[in-house]
Amino acid sequence: MKIRFPICARIRASARLVDPTAGWERMDVPIRYGLIEHAREGVVLVDTGYSEDLYRSHSPALWFYRSLLRPKLMPEGDIGAQLAAIGAGADDVRHIILTHLHADHICGLDRFRNATLHASAATLELWSRSPSWRDSGQALFRNLLPALSASACRTLEHAPMAPLPWGGSGHDIFGDGSMISVDLPGHMEGHVGIYFSGENCFYAVDAAWTMAAIVKEQPLPWIARMITPDRPAALRSIAVTRAAHASGVTIRLCHDPEPA
Repeated sequence: MKIRFPICARIRASARLVDPTAGWERMDVPIRYGLIEHAREGVVLVDTGYSEDLYRSHSPALWFYRSLLRPKLMPEGDIGAQLAAIGAGADDVRHIILTHLHADHICGLDRFRNATLHASAATLELWSRSPSWRDSGQALFRNLLPALSASACRTLEHAPMAPLPWGGSGHDIFGDGSMISVDLPGHMEGHVGIYFSGENCFYAVDAAWTMAAIVKEQPLPWIARMITPDRPAALRSIAVTRAAHASGVTIRLCHDPEPA
């Protein structure tokens, strides 16, 4: 199995916004997604990142979000370009694992008509709710999501349980031990990470924004505290990721400026 974490966009921001011990100098914050060539299941995506779809909606809330963050799309990291590089296209994607519903993880979902979506029950329940004024406050923009009724979905909780090398257990997504979902609550309802057993790699997604936050036990940056709905749960998820790292597992994060 081959796994990659292409960078589909970058956001120019103050380093202190992602690392509370850093200065105010500007840095590029990457946005990643996972692209997996699975021996049995074919092409699998973990989230879909940002894409041009982010700019096709003209809702005021999404306009404000784009104006605030100003993400710069990276054409070479676009899913279409990355799929073409392995001789595949959107119709060849068989599975998409959604770690959560923030805008930088869900753009362009409706391009993958043949894919089964896998997500936690909490994520699918959040998706199914009626629109609320609270949505934009948690970076949930429903106009980026296809109709749930038109999507083939499976809850991660329906997969069998499997042990994790650092303790605890997760859900064996394909039943072969290759990819195990791990609950990482706090950042958003239903947030999960993925452990790749063959590579001994844990994609902890947004449990933390930098490896320094895990290794050095840094506090959450103030902007993370603002958008985190359950801070105690988020700190527990960081502790889970720290335990994985301490056991020798390689950690990957969605926004860590270090190479991944």
